[in-house]
Amino acid sequence: ALLCFISFCLMIYYYREQIVSLLSLFRGKLYVEKLLDEQNYVFEKFISSAIALGLLSMSLAVVKAVDIYAGESLSALPQWGIELLVPGVWGVLLLLGAVQTTLLKTTGAVTMKEALVSRILNMRRLITAYGSVITVPLSMMLALSDGRASAVLLGLFAVSLLLMFVFLLYRTFMIFIEQKISNLYWFLYLCAVEILPVTVPIILTVRNA
Repeated sequence: ALLCFISFCLMIYYYREQIVSLLSLFRGKLYVEKLLDEQNYVFEKFISSAIALGLLSMSLAVVKAVDIYAGESLSALPQWGIELLVPGVWGVLLLLGAVQTTLLKTTGAVTMKEALVSRILNMRRLITAYGSVITVPLSMMLALSDGRASAVLLGLFAVSLLLMFVFLLYRTFMIFIEQKISNLYWFLYLCAVEILPVTVPIILTVRNA
């Protein structure tokens, strides 16, 4: 939690203007298009930093969730297994992002729609960074809370992620509409890139459990 707090303060100090620009993501279609088209080196560096901070934030939330709902189950694990929980969360999230990016780039190369795929990837990065920025304060409060407050903050954290995911789906849908691409292809994108890579590991984990 302390590392997350220090990193968040440093990001606010060094990237104040970029944070303000990113937090205006809901301003409208033209503003989103401007963000997609006018990214410079500093803004790209900020987006990467925000996503990295989001990984740390997600780890705090997952550790707290496990502590709340599976504390007794974890007591049976060896100490090294508990210590590997956070790196495991990072590994899963990075692998998921790599799989989704690979699927998109492969599809773009096969269909010769690299520009469309690049736009979708940039949109995903923007919204991921946005979600990271707004959920970091929640994750820090969650890490320091206990009792009923932990459950409430964890619920708010989950709702924030869900809203970001819905917004991502909406923005990608609008990209497909603007390019005059059939809704069927957006549905295929939704199933193959957004849903399948997430649900398959979850189903396998539940079955093995």
